[in-house]
Amino acid sequence: LRLRLPAHAESDPGVALKRAAAFAAILYGFLEAGLVAVLAAIALEHWHARVETVFIVLILAAAPASLFWGWLIDKIGGRATLLTIFVVFSIFETLLLAARALFPASAHAYIAAAVFGVAAGGIYPAGFAWLVEGCPPSRYGYASGLFTRAYGLGSLFGPLCFGIAIEGAGEKGFFALALALGLMGIAWSIRPSKVAGAP
Repeated sequence: LRLRLPAHAESDPGVALKRAAAFAAILYGFLEAGLVAVLAAIALEHWHARVETVFIVLILAAAPASLFWGWLIDKIGGRATLLTIFVVFSIFETLLLAARALFPASAHAYIAAAVFGVAAGGIYPAGFAWLVEGCPPSRYGYASGLFTRAYGLGSLFGPLCFGIAIEGAGEKGFFALALALGLMGIAWSIRPSKVAGAP
């Protein structure tokens, strides 16, 4: 999923940083589109939960979380915030995957929706903040376009991959794929620290 950048951008010493930050948009699009496409079906079929309540929990979790993530971005920057989000997300996905039998199905649905909402409330702003950090104001339009293209790329494959995972392994496949996304996010958030000149 390497993003092709214009020739003038390839010489930029922060190009690896830009690619890694844009990868956050790919993961966000993948996750968001996948949730919209399959969350209603899995909530109804596997969790026996009210679909509208699941989405309400997700939205109510995302709204205050975005305020907290925005504050954290101001304090520690986009990359560190994004890394924090993916670490927290991966921990909770591991717990949800391992402790499926400990909660009633409906409670599991609402906990999962809250976790996804908290993560979704921060991935987009943290990823975009990371992308524009150190970017001159004249390049903000380019950065926005790059982030939007990456988001669109992720949204194309999210529903397909989540659908295949659920078809093959049910709700376990759903959480396993979400955990894989979290681990990928951690790997890409750490990677730029090895690049000269990357913050």
